[in-house]
Amino acid sequence: MTKDRERETRQPKPKQPALDLLDGGGSLLEHLHAIYVGRREMPISKARRHHYVAQMQLSRFTLPAASGRPKLWMLDKQTGTCDQITPGGVAWERNLYSVYDEEGARSTRLESLFGLFEMHAAGSIERLFTNPLGFDFGDRVNVSYYLALQEQRTPIALDAMEELLGQMGTMFACIELTNSRRRRQRAEDARDAILEGRVDVRPPQGERLRMLLDGIHAVAPVVHQMCWQVQHARSGEFVISDCPLTMRDPAPKYAFSGNAWQSSPAAYATLPLSPEVCLRVDGLYPGSLIFREVESQVASTNLRTYGWAQRYVMGRSKDVLLELHALASAAPETVPKPSPRHIVLTEDAGAADPGDAARNKARGWDSHIIYAPDDAPARELSYRVIESVADARDSMRPRVPDEAGSS
Repeated sequence: MTKDRERETRQPKPKQPALDLLDGGGSLLEHLHAIYVGRREMPISKARRHHYVAQMQLSRFTLPAASGRPKLWMLDKQTGTCDQITPGGVAWERNLYSVYDEEGARSTRLESLFGLFEMHAAGSIERLFTNPLGFDFGDRVNVSYYLALQEQRTPIALDAMEELLGQMGTMFACIELTNSRRRRQRAEDARDAILEGRVDVRPPQGERLRMLLDGIHAVAPVVHQMCWQVQHARSGEFVISDCPLTMRDPAPKYAFSGNAWQSSPAAYATLPLSPEVCLRVDGLYPGSLIFREVESQVASTNLRTYGWAQRYVMGRSKDVLLELHALASAAPETVPKPSPRHIVLTEDAGAADPGDAARNKARGWDSHIIYAPDDAPARELSYRVIESVADARDSMRPRVPDEAGSS
């Protein structure tokens, strides 16, 4: 090695801005970059059980069993039964992230990629427990991607994404066919088939999974720059579920607002990491990492975890799970539930269908919303919340003119 080459290799790497995670020092991103440039090979998983809650996370809620691997307790919300199970036996679906080509060949690249996410996050989460002062920029990147993954990888989240894509596809197709100037009659016939429900515009599985990846990459930088609070339970135990990352917004901007990382300044998300530790992410002190002992928050977090669960709630203690189930069953109105995200169509109030305002008011919502950009006067807008493909079709139907001749 020449002296010039030696001096070059000893130069410290320049620090990268936290806003640009692709150029940051996270080991996950370094690993992915090495695969991209050919220095490393992409590991290929042959697994058919695709876990949507990582076994490495579930294993922190286990206890040694009389025989076999350590187990955790699993509560079935539907039946109230509680049984012991290994981390590998819960929160999985067969070929959930597999993609099939036209010949039916199965690709598991996405499952393999998620395995990399989990592997790097596992080491970073371990540092939060054993060496929090050593938790660095790269660790924060690793866990940011893991949080973004956990939000969007569950069957419930994937179904919601598919529904949203169906709504968007329905509206886009109708607009394109309505505006088409070629083969006008055929375009109108195709549009009418969609509006009448004879044609269902749904994305292929591969598109749903592509949107999943796009969503993870968009969300991770947002999570990275938020305030992270590592909560240690002073008493009680945290539990986990088959949909473990939950969100709460005590001050949503609109009554129809869905849960999101930054739906309002008061919004926050929680992810239990062990019976003793829960990670809370909010907008209080952006970019900070805070360690805090909590007590009352354990019960409220557990109740929200129960409410967000698709079916199963897991934990280290059977008694804690049964007490939680009894509390939720006795007062179901107190159990927080997810608020789904929606497409919202807006238009000037003067030109809109007055039925929209009446329908909104009947639901207890504001009849109109006020749009007030910084550089323009405030405007009153009519709005329509799209909650289903049927709503999307209704929003695209030609408006019937009223008696005055307006439409």
